[in-house]
Amino acid sequence: MDWSIYTLVDPVFFETPARSAAAEHLVPPRFAPLPDGWRHRAARVWDMYQPELPGAADQGWKIHVSATYDNAERVLEIVAEHCLRARVPFKHLRSRSLLNAMNSKYAPRPAGGKFIAVYPRDEAEFAHCARELDERLAGSDGPYILTDCRWGEGPVHFRYGAFRERWCWTDDGALVLALTDADGRLVPDRRRPAFTLPEGVPVPDVLRPHIERRTAPSGDFGYRVKEALHFSNAGGVYAAVRRDDGSPVVLKEARPHTGRDGAGLDATARLAHEKHVLDRLADVPGVPRAYELFDFGGHSMLAMEHLDGIPLQRWMVRHHPLVNWSACTPEGLRDYAGRAEALHAEVAALVRRVHAEGIVFGDLHPGNVLVAEDAFGPGAEVATGRPAAPGTEGPPDEAAASDVAAPKVRLVDFEMAFPASEDTRPTLGYPGFAARRKTGPAVDEHALAVLRLWLFLPLVTSLGICPENGARLAAVAARRFGLPEDFTTTVAAALAEAPEARPQQAGERPQQAEHPGGQADPPGPPKRSTVPPPVAALPDVPLDTAPVDWAAVRASMARALHTSATPDRDDRLFPGDPRQFNEAPGGFAHGAAGVLWALSVAGGEREPVYEDWLLRAARADHVRPGFHDGAHGVAHVLDHLGHHAAAHELIDRVRPGVEEMTDVSLYGGLAGVGLNLLHLAGGDPGHAWLKEARELAARAVGALDDGRPHGIDRARGEPGTHGGLLHGWSGVGLFLLRMYEATGEDAYVRHAVRAVHRDLDLCVARKEGVLHVDGGFRSLPYLETGSVGIGLVADLLADHADDARVTEALPALALAARSPLTVESQLFNGRAGLLAAAHTLRGHLPVAAGPEGGQAIAGPEGEQAAVDPVAEHLGSLHWHALAHHGHVAFPGHSGLRLSMDLATGTAGVLTALSYVTDGGPPPLPFLHRAGHPPPAADHGLPAADRRRFPCEQSVGGDTA
Repeated sequence: MDWSIYTLVDPVFFETPARSAAAEHLVPPRFAPLPDGWRHRAARVWDMYQPELPGAADQGWKIHVSATYDNAERVLEIVAEHCLRARVPFKHLRSRSLLNAMNSKYAPRPAGGKFIAVYPRDEAEFAHCARELDERLAGSDGPYILTDCRWGEGPVHFRYGAFRERWCWTDDGALVLALTDADGRLVPDRRRPAFTLPEGVPVPDVLRPHIERRTAPSGDFGYRVKEALHFSNAGGVYAAVRRDDGSPVVLKEARPHTGRDGAGLDATARLAHEKHVLDRLADVPGVPRAYELFDFGGHSMLAMEHLDGIPLQRWMVRHHPLVNWSACTPEGLRDYAGRAEALHAEVAALVRRVHAEGIVFGDLHPGNVLVAEDAFGPGAEVATGRPAAPGTEGPPDEAAASDVAAPKVRLVDFEMAFPASEDTRPTLGYPGFAARRKTGPAVDEHALAVLRLWLFLPLVTSLGICPENGARLAAVAARRFGLPEDFTTTVAAALAEAPEARPQQAGERPQQAEHPGGQADPPGPPKRSTVPPPVAALPDVPLDTAPVDWAAVRASMARALHTSATPDRDDRLFPGDPRQFNEAPGGFAHGAAGVLWALSVAGGEREPVYEDWLLRAARADHVRPGFHDGAHGVAHVLDHLGHHAAAHELIDRVRPGVEEMTDVSLYGGLAGVGLNLLHLAGGDPGHAWLKEARELAARAVGALDDGRPHGIDRARGEPGTHGGLLHGWSGVGLFLLRMYEATGEDAYVRHAVRAVHRDLDLCVARKEGVLHVDGGFRSLPYLETGSVGIGLVADLLADHADDARVTEALPALALAARSPLTVESQLFNGRAGLLAAAHTLRGHLPVAAGPEGGQAIAGPEGEQAAVDPVAEHLGSLHWHALAHHGHVAFPGHSGLRLSMDLATGTAGVLTALSYVTDGGPPPLPFLHRAGHPPPAADHGLPAADRRRFPCEQSVGGDTA
């Protein structure tokens, strides 16, 4: 999932880029109005035009045409005119802003560059279309489409693939777009960012010259690439060796017409600019030297000096005492604070050395800072001084020359740098680090202040949606680490920006601005308003002042959910993670179903308008039948709210999809569907759904027996594993355990134990005495993928099975619920999930003598006592909380935008708080203990905490 293209439209919530098309909808002139004999259909980001002709193909050789922001309208007019005359179906992106998004630096690489798709009926028509379009579009610019082969030298490309949307399951449980093979079977339509020929598809002679040219060697290349360090739609970054002398280098690639920024510059222009900047900074230690800028295969390449060091993110993870608990002592916190401040001082000195050369770095963030391997480690001698105030630093003196010659920190990626004399700022920036309204060197000074805060509390991406939150986070960091009194004021002052004037919104009363002399603006047309922004740092109910009124907090969160609702929209009811636009309409994890379930079990609230919306969503086509991502989750909530007939009809309708399913997980596979069927069977031993659940259980046991990874033991296309509750074998174990409870058959318990063992095989032991799931480049404690999810199932399993391995693992799984530094607040992969797990598993936590004779949770090997992780998570929840129109709300993925969904946002935090602070049900279905009924729809807040909302309906004087 690429989140960045979902931040282009709305500054508060993730939003589909399709919403940007309304203001500048592209319509081919020859199709306004629609010609006779043609049909038009809008599908997400596409406008599709189909002639009314029989015999449309399902797949074949198709044409993709790329374009730039500047020539898009002309290219569309030419292609549409040809398709109208030849009566060939086509589709195009609905706006230039969508094209800009699909050509952007972080657009999905398989989709990058695709502006128009043309669907010829056969090879002869394909050849005619390709030749004519290539001729008519000669000289038109457009990026190379990575999935395709280019026809000629222009923007026309081709590949073999599906013409309409069909789906199939892979062996590892992924549901992917499909085409038909020679035997008539649906197989994956591979859309990798490299041109490939599907197996068994003959290549027409007309295509061979183009394919041979595409696959031929590009010529002599003076470098041997060792590994790819980074990929984006705009190009890659590679570690390489120069062939003539064996010197290590870094190669940076730029693809033409991609990554267009706000100034209209593409990636190649920025790479040439970076070469110019690096040449100007050639004498600055800690800045890589640029060797050569050259063209290779139509792409720009910059060879530059390879600088030793580790990324600052990795340094922080190695040393931060809230990540490495053995250092989480008063002494360890003080030691880290000194080392972090010294490191920051080095970064600040290097940035200001760059300023002295007349250059603003423009893109300072942890990913662009390298730290020497042996620098700033525990026990290292560090300077106690902090960075000088802006403008007070002078040139380095001779005594410091030796330090400057061997810098401990280095800066990389200068493509956004600009002359310090220019009153400007970069048009691209890293979330949270980019200043909104500062220019010149102040851009870097702002980022330096954010970096200083990040070293202690790396939650700063939320500053992108709420800049004022920086002062509050700085105060938290100062208290936690015992930082000097001026830390908070210094950071807050450096982050302060002038208030942003916004256009007055409907219903807002404009505030008159006062002139220095005290006179108000004279009457006249409405001025730009300075009304409060929709996102602020301080909600209406404080979470950081003891004692916290948790009932009032939960009520405020419910108000935030209601305030964000958009029942007039068809594509989503509540704003959440971008995955809601790609999964089931109204799905459980990211859509309306999960939010309505949360409001019901945590607030006892019913809203007919919302339920009508979910009923409409249930009638839509559901590609995915699973629980968290598909139809079964929607059906579960409809049944929970009393819409039994609609729920049952939906389950019947998606049964064929369940029969084809290869995913075994609780999230979107057999385990989730089976658990839902067991739940709806209601303990009736003769229920037909219990029989279906038996069949699914047999398939799940077969998956356990066959020895294949099923996308769990190794992640799909990634180096890590997916052990845990929602994507791992533990979810399968939970399903099999519930089968035992429903049938009394002991074999299901034995299989459930095997499933949990298989997840335990995916765990790694950390020095803190905890087990985490091996996630590849990191270890994971979380609910969705991680060890506490395993712990929840192991805890339930221990009630029925006396298994030594499960019993021995439980304390280490439970201790993983502590994890004091958690960047996300969310339920699935963040603090809310750890909070709920700590509450459930606290009986398995090792206990030691705590402060003042009380009890606390033992630390590693019992040698240190730590606070109760439930209290610790509750006490740290305010780190993440923001206000949406005054009400308590939480950010979604990486803090880039607010989210209201169950998996990543406010609804999930609400269910966790209800569970821990109000005795509510577990925060996800199917986690209740045997003998405890699943949640009813009337569990709620105390009557005094209920609120009436604008869209509530009253019947006979009572709120319906």
